Amino acid sequence: MRKVANNLVFSPSDLITFMDSVYDSWMERCYVEFPNEYEADEQDESAAILQDHGNRHEIAFLEQLREKFDDIVEITGRDESAELATIAAMQAGRAVIYQGVLAAGQFAGRSDFLVRVPGKSKLGDFHYEVWDTKLSKKAKPYFVVQLCCYAEMLEKIQDRCPEHLRVVLGDCTEMEFPTREYIHFYQQLKSSFLEFQSSFSRELPPDDLIVGTYSRWKTIADSLLEQRDDLTRIANIRKAQIQRLKKSGIDTVTKLASADSSQIKSINVSVLETLQEQSRLQLQTVAEEKVAYKLLPPVQGKGLHLLPPGSVNDIFFDMEGYPHIEGGLEYLFGAVERKDENTLQFVDWWAHDREQEKQAFEDFIDYVYTKWTQDPNMHVYHYAPYEVSAVRRLAGRHSTRVEEVDNLLRNEIFVDLYQIVRQAFLVGVPSYSIKHIEHLYRPKRSGAVAKATDSVVFYERWLQQSDGKQWTDSRLLKEIRDYNEADCVSTEQLANWLWSRQLEHGIAYSGKVSEPPGEIEVTPASALTQELLSESVHIEDSEEKRVQLLLAHLLEFHKREDRPMWWRRFDRQKRSVDELYDDLDCLAGLKRTSRPPYEVGRSLALEYSYDPDQDTKLDEGDSCLFLHDLSNTRICNLDRKNGLLSIIVSKDGKVLPSEITLLPNEQIHSRTISDSIFETVLDWSEARILPKALADLLFRREPDIRGLRRGEPVVASAAVTEIVQAIVNMQETSLCIQGPPGCGKTYVATQTIVELLRRGKRVGITSNSHKAIENLLDRVVEQCHASNTPVRAMKVGGTSASRGRPPKRSRFHVEHCRSAGQLFAREDASAYNLVAGTAWCFSHEGAVGAFDYLFVDEAGQVCLANVVGMGRSADNLILLGDQMQLEQPVEGSHPGESGKSSLEYFLQDHATVPEHLGVFLGTTYRMHPDVCAVISDAVYESRIQPHAQTARQVLSFPDPLVAEKIGKSSGLVFVPVAHEGNAQASDEEVERIEELVTELLKCCYTNKDGETKQVSLSDILIVAPYNMQVRKIASKINGAQVASVDKFQGREAPIVILSMCASDGGSSPRGMEFLFSMSRLNVAISRAQTIAFVVGNPNLTKTPCSSLSQMRLLNFFCQIVNVGKSGSNTRGKPQAVSLSV
Repeated sequence: MRKVANNLVFSPSDLITFMDSVYDSWMERCYVEFPNEYEADEQDESAAILQDHGNRHEIAFLEQLREKFDDIVEITGRDESAELATIAAMQAGRAVIYQGVLAAGQFAGRSDFLVRVPGKSKLGDFHYEVWDTKLSKKAKPYFVVQLCCYAEMLEKIQDRCPEHLRVVLGDCTEMEFPTREYIHFYQQLKSSFLEFQSSFSRELPPDDLIVGTYSRWKTIADSLLEQRDDLTRIANIRKAQIQRLKKSGIDTVTKLASADSSQIKSINVSVLETLQEQSRLQLQTVAEEKVAYKLLPPVQGKGLHLLPPGSVNDIFFDMEGYPHIEGGLEYLFGAVERKDENTLQFVDWWAHDREQEKQAFEDFIDYVYTKWTQDPNMHVYHYAPYEVSAVRRLAGRHSTRVEEVDNLLRNEIFVDLYQIVRQAFLVGVPSYSIKHIEHLYRPKRSGAVAKATDSVVFYERWLQQSDGKQWTDSRLLKEIRDYNEADCVSTEQLANWLWSRQLEHGIAYSGKVSEPPGEIEVTPASALTQELLSESVHIEDSEEKRVQLLLAHLLEFHKREDRPMWWRRFDRQKRSVDELYDDLDCLAGLKRTSRPPYEVGRSLALEYSYDPDQDTKLDEGDSCLFLHDLSNTRICNLDRKNGLLSIIVSKDGKVLPSEITLLPNEQIHSRTISDSIFETVLDWSEARILPKALADLLFRREPDIRGLRRGEPVVASAAVTEIVQAIVNMQETSLCIQGPPGCGKTYVATQTIVELLRRGKRVGITSNSHKAIENLLDRVVEQCHASNTPVRAMKVGGTSASRGRPPKRSRFHVEHCRSAGQLFAREDASAYNLVAGTAWCFSHEGAVGAFDYLFVDEAGQVCLANVVGMGRSADNLILLGDQMQLEQPVEGSHPGESGKSSLEYFLQDHATVPEHLGVFLGTTYRMHPDVCAVISDAVYESRIQPHAQTARQVLSFPDPLVAEKIGKSSGLVFVPVAHEGNAQASDEEVERIEELVTELLKCCYTNKDGETKQVSLSDILIVAPYNMQVRKIASKINGAQVASVDKFQGREAPIVILSMCASDGGSSPRGMEFLFSMSRLNVAISRAQTIAFVVGNPNLTKTPCSSLSQMRLLNFFCQIVNVGKSGSNTRGKPQAVSLSV
């Protein structure tokens, strides 16, 4: 940021500063406007060193380019003449322009390299891309923002936005980013930045005074917060709580401490009492210059009751992680142990890549396990849940030391002191991080690295600068190591302080007493896994080696999937009722009502009440567990409006507590599938044999279709007759059919299956859900009867069948049985030419070789492991679905590609299936062209085209005032609703949706056949991401069709209304990855035949992003908002995207 002739000129770096911290951006503007009035924090010398290294890297890459290109021009200076020289060089078509100066509007900057590439533009048959050099060995979000800014400036000159952005990393790796995946995010960021700058006032600092990663204004920020007596300084207060307090007139710590709690109705009473006591203790700490604390009333099984007795072999553990790469990197495992009674010894394990991470993890777990074997009474103490979460994640990611980690966790060897502190004390510090809590028992520490974010910064600098390979010869790594050691020592000191308080107050340990570890159980599956992994080292063929590793990892897929369920159950047992209140999977603090027990069938039901404001995903009919003893029950009645619930209990006289908490019963028994996977992999291990169709899938081969030559499209067009013929001609192979929204996937499958049955083939239908299975099954049976095709159909399993009553079927006869075992035990099992069931059915040993074709519907949600389990059942596999819609639910952390869905695995990173690998159904018979344009461009590589008749699907407005309020007759409309403090529900959005529905009911709708009718509630689908909002809308609009995205997949309606609920992306309880999920937004919007309304807070587009994947998610939402605000939809190829702001 600089002033030229009294005008502000911004650079791409200013955007990056704004993205990192609004406060830092405000301070930089203050500094430019009033340079003599502000003093920046002292910066260390590493910044200058990094700049020097960056310049060297840039020059080195320039020399590489000189070896490839003779025509390189270097631009000198940075004034208007340099800008004109850059434009002249572009017009002359120079191959590479080094240090080109670009400008557009208020922005100007010097690019590293402009490289000529083919493609028409204003300049001729070529255009330019921008390339940048970065010292980092990992790609960062701000790299892409900087490049997007340069790409926008380039478009002003060449009338074409470059399709790609390129970065040359510090290890000379070249990375390419599609511009279309980030440009809308960039546009929104730039718009927010310019709006912020235009309203600049030195007297009005931003509300949020959080400093950025490389801030030089932290001292001033701390001073401002102190002057404000800001509520953000209260430990553990939430943003939503701050906003509610401010609405009640409480905007300082002092006011909260002395407030009359009866005047604050918007916060739960017990939560408010805790916040007030916390604020009083913090004020007391400041007044007395000594940390004040308060012991909370002891609760059995919580707080100090969870602190085990000390042992001389205890370990005090801390980890350092680097989050700025996909999946993160755990680069330092540190621990202190007692060398003798008075001496601590620090041990550490380092990792700078995935292989080293695996080795460090194994070494650390072996170290702990050995100590535990020697002393069953020892424990590993850590502070906060990060360490245990990382250990769990690494065991799954690397598929190693899994049993050891399970044994350690089951025996509660890891002890989280943070949880003990939070449950046992209130402490008068602004944060419960160990850096603040340690003021209770030690003086303030010194050192260059003072907090966890500092360690990330220092590690980032090491990645860029690398002043040595190990801590012994690297100053930066030595600083990080010293910081980690200090954390480990502090953890040991905290444990000592807690033991003293435990003794002082006579609180006994009530946790688990560890048993000596026994031998690690080696199952046949784990033994085979290790055998295959060891063998793979010697396999020379890269594809064979890849598939062998994949098969090895798939053997224990379901075991890894189960572990998070057990871990969650274990963690929930340790939590307080207040903590479980916010867990959407639970119902906490239920109290027995006065209603007597009453009979439900052969059982008794007991009624309990709960806070109706508590949201939960538990529903009527769900199986769940009691927190106090983990025994089973079932919810037989749920009244959400009045907060009443009834549960089933046996008549054996068991007495339940008057107050209970319910946990979800998430256990799924997958032994049948795992056994089938084992047999399949065993055949591979012993004889390199796989079912041919499964082998084609795993090796990602082109489908083996009679008459089709290699490299040819599977079908010349997407005509149903061509697709049916291709499937009929399959020769023990697999085929992918990708069906985007409204493109006739179910119709194509139905016609194909009927033709196969007509030809005497035996067909299976499977999917994850019985609903999806039954939908396709009904269509097939109905079509068979219509065409007189012989069919004898069997449906296996399902909730209704398992309870002894048949599920609702179509008007045509379908038999059903409870289990695959029941089916295949029948003498006439082979007489059923159409069998439908889940993976348990087709993984059964009776299904082996029983079918000619297996149709896997919604294959984008069916895990690859389940398809491998079913792979022996059929000669041919049809993967039917769309991986760009709802993805498979994955619980565990899985190595390599073993955690992917079958469709996601086969297509790798392709958004759409290449024509030589499968069939893409590219015509939508649902979406109006204006809706289709957005979905096709953003999600499907512009490959979907609307059927001509869909253009007739429009709204019409008898009343001009209604037309003005609705805004469009088709397409996408963004409806902005400002609100604060909302996470899972927004009354403001509910109110606006009610108004919108009222107006829509005055409109008329014309369908694709040209028929016009009045809009009714049956023509409107209302979608929300959270059940709490679904219930609010349903109670407000009687008769509305309202549900979550999952419930509406496969549905369609002329009008869709999507409520975003959250006030900001950071407050979403399931993270921005859920709120802005491209697949979920795709499914929601693509239900619309005519028009989709997205109702949300416009500030959602300003959600901070910490990774490239988050940027891509938010980019799609920003595109939705941009199109939804415009009078007409943006269409066309990626290069046609408008870059105007």
